[in-house]
Amino acid sequence: MKKSISVILCLSLVLCSLFSISSVAFAAEASTAKSLLDVKTDGVFYDTITYTVYLKAGVNTAGAVVEAVYDPNVLEVVSAGQAQNSPISGYYTPGAKYDRNDMYNIGYIGFNDYKNGSKDTAFMQFTFKVKGTARPVTSVYFYCNQFSSDSQPQNEISGVGQEAFYTWTGTTLSTTHVTGATMFEGGVTVEWEPTIGATGYVVYKVINDSWTEIARTTDCLYVDYDVVNNTNYQYTVRAYNETGLNSSFEQGVSICYLLAPSLLWLSPSGNNVMASWPAMEGITTYRLYRRAVYENGDRGEWIDVGTTDKTSYVDSTATLLHWNNHEYSVCSVSGNNESPKYTLAQIRTNTRPNVTLSLGGDNVWHCYTNGLLNKDYRGLVEYGGSWYYVEKGAVDWSYTGFVEYDSEKYYVLNGYLDWNITTLVCYDGVWYYVENGCINTNITTLCYYNGEWYYVENGVVNWDYTGLVEYGGVWYHVVNGYLDWRVTTLTYYDGYWYYVENGAVNWNATTLCFYNGDWYYVQSGTVNWNYTGLVEYNNTWYYVVNSFLDWGVTTITFYNGDWYYVENGEVNWSEKTLCYYAGDWYYVENGVVNWNYTGLVEYNGTWYYVVNGFLDWSITTLTYYNGDWYYIENGAINWGSDTLCYYVDGWYYVKNGMVAFDYTGTVMYNGESVEVVNGYATV
Repeated sequence: MKKSISVILCLSLVLCSLFSISSVAFAAEASTAKSLLDVKTDGVFYDTITYTVYLKAGVNTAGAVVEAVYDPNVLEVVSAGQAQNSPISGYYTPGAKYDRNDMYNIGYIGFNDYKNGSKDTAFMQFTFKVKGTARPVTSVYFYCNQFSSDSQPQNEISGVGQEAFYTWTGTTLSTTHVTGATMFEGGVTVEWEPTIGATGYVVYKVINDSWTEIARTTDCLYVDYDVVNNTNYQYTVRAYNETGLNSSFEQGVSICYLLAPSLLWLSPSGNNVMASWPAMEGITTYRLYRRAVYENGDRGEWIDVGTTDKTSYVDSTATLLHWNNHEYSVCSVSGNNESPKYTLAQIRTNTRPNVTLSLGGDNVWHCYTNGLLNKDYRGLVEYGGSWYYVEKGAVDWSYTGFVEYDSEKYYVLNGYLDWNITTLVCYDGVWYYVENGCINTNITTLCYYNGEWYYVENGVVNWDYTGLVEYGGVWYHVVNGYLDWRVTTLTYYDGYWYYVENGAVNWNATTLCFYNGDWYYVQSGTVNWNYTGLVEYNNTWYYVVNSFLDWGVTTITFYNGDWYYVENGEVNWSEKTLCYYAGDWYYVENGVVNWNYTGLVEYNGTWYYVVNGFLDWSITTLTYYNGDWYYIENGAINWGSDTLCYYVDGWYYVKNGMVAFDYTGTVMYNGESVEVVNGYATV
């Protein structure tokens, strides 16, 4: 059994859920030792589990060690040793390990304890706590090993090295942690953290001074609509899975549900704003709030305007008219509880405030509105013919970025608005085109920045655009928003394909251009789809069909007064061959049709007779070639012939395609015997 200990150490350890466990089954992995009787657990409580290890009565266990094999990454020992009312003593040494296989020594039975003959069952208790938030399936194994014996070896029942293992396994659930409860107009939303291993959750609410189940859900939030104004509520949640519920309740969260009235009326009057609202049943106190609404849509901090037991309040604070827009909300108050700002209402002042700057004794430029120091102002302020950026009531010389003013966005550099700046500026991941200090959202152009040119569309760099852009009378090619001077390609624009050379359209180019795996013919800067013929490119002549260079074409084509031989898409200047064109065959020599040639041409193993560059299939004649006279029949040498052929001024005897000048005798021709002398026949 010893050799299995190292294997057991590798097993993961189960620490169970936070549920009550009424009964747990244990299985003996080995039963050769009889010093262990049983192992039981009283269940899991607040992430801890206690095991009670029982030893048989009447067994001499003096000097024995009761140990457990467990995973220290999952569990930690809280306590171990003598259990209450146990007839033996024991202790636990934190961090101590048994000397074999790194098993943790968590309990030791004293040498003089529990001698042979005891009638009571001895037991020890061991308590573990789950570490962290993980709830893995794991196991704990207990065994007892007797290290020494007294003078009665016959009572040494356990035997040296004999071990018995018992285990408890199960899926665990930790206590569900409720993160908060928030009210809204009409209910309360309760939220909690997910519990590993849970299949659902039970939501509880204190009703009549006791926890009452109000819902079951698989989500991690629940909305309770059964609420009454100005009432305290307490919520908690328990997780569950196939083994049941968590055993413990967390305290949960408490909240006072409060409704707030809607503002009925906001009215500016001089330096004041009057706010009014309807009364709420059960509410005797209200609190009015105000915050600034900036021109870019941002909101300032909420300012507590005042508290009242009335249903109206006059805002007469000095900073009220320092902004064009204000947002108000009224809250219900009950003791230390306050409702959320459910409803908002805006009001706009009639005129822009008189905002100016003044240098203070602290050498800081402060902002004043309507003659009063305004520490809350944020935005642009004109002073001495220039514009400056104010933050928290003072010029912020460290600020560089955009500021919205009168529905336009201006670029501020180190606190100062420079009207002469035209550049690109990156803000929140977007590159904006600033022209004369302001974002120009109406322009589409190229902008020079940091040594390169970029494509701007409606005021921002369009990184998705690839195509042509006209700038300063020249058309440039942009690739992903960037003008790349190295690009030579074709590009489609407004129904035409244009030739781009070194980043710009070359209107003077007549050439071939390689694009998307093929070659196209460009004439005066655009692809000429109507052209079929020869094109010279890099000292080689290519054949284009409807602007497309087709490498599979072999033909003859007319160009500048001559017919040229095209083989596989280009002129072949070295070939002597026949070429088929428009239903006839022509003789090609040195890249052009040789109209002066009459004679034999070998093509694909057959000898044909060409007359003035043209293969005439109707000709039957004799022709002289390389010292011999050959017999042409229907445009080609007939190597199987045995006949007479008339040529110029007489008849000649042809044998196997050639005039047989060495033959003298008779031959049959048209049913008659004809005399032949040295190949010449008398007919």
